Formats: sequence, C-alpha cells, structure tokens
Amino acid sequence: MWIIEVVLFADASHWLEYFPPLAKEDLEALGLRIDWRRSFITTDVNPYYDSFVRWQFLTLKDRGKVKFGKRHLGLRKMSWNSPLINLSIEMFGSPPKAARCQYL
Repeated sequence: MWIIEVVLFADASHWLEYFPPLAKEDLEALGLRIDWRRSFITTDVNPYYDSFVRWQFLTLKDRGKVKFGKRHLGLRKMSWNSPLINLSIEMFGSPPKAARCQYL
C-alpha cells in the first residue's frame, strides 16, 4: 500500500468505500450465499439505522442494562487453565439439527 493510500484512510468515509467490497469478496470465497440486495451500512452514514441504534442504546441505558465505569478485561479475571467456552452439542437424529453453546 502506498503512502497516498494510507493518507486516504484519515477520512472515515474512505473506509466505507474500501472495505465492503473486500469483505464481500472474502465471504463469497468462503462459499457463503448472501442476498446482497439487503446489505446496508451500519454507521451514522445511514441515518435511519443510526437512529435505531441510538434509540436502542438509550433504551437499554435507561433500563440499567448498560453501565459505564471501570472496564474489566475478561482474561485477566480468569486463570489460564480454565476453559473459556463450554460447548455442548445435542443431536437429534443424523445429521445434527440443533446445537447449543454455553459461555462461562
């Protein structure tokens, strides 16, 4: 990447033009079948979506579900020997039709 290209990333809108096509290319390379007609940008560039996210955040904050303060880091609170994820899979016939993950 040339220096001039790096400078372009100082503009936030450049990120929205540069990365979505790369992400789409990667997802298609993985073989995912996605209806791209339904894709949209989830930043304040899309005022309708942004207003919904702001409303949701403020609603959760008013209900006491979002808190501010000291930020705890998960791995610092756990010993390295403890499992981070306990994965339990329930099979109903073959192939499995349901799976459930439990996070500790």
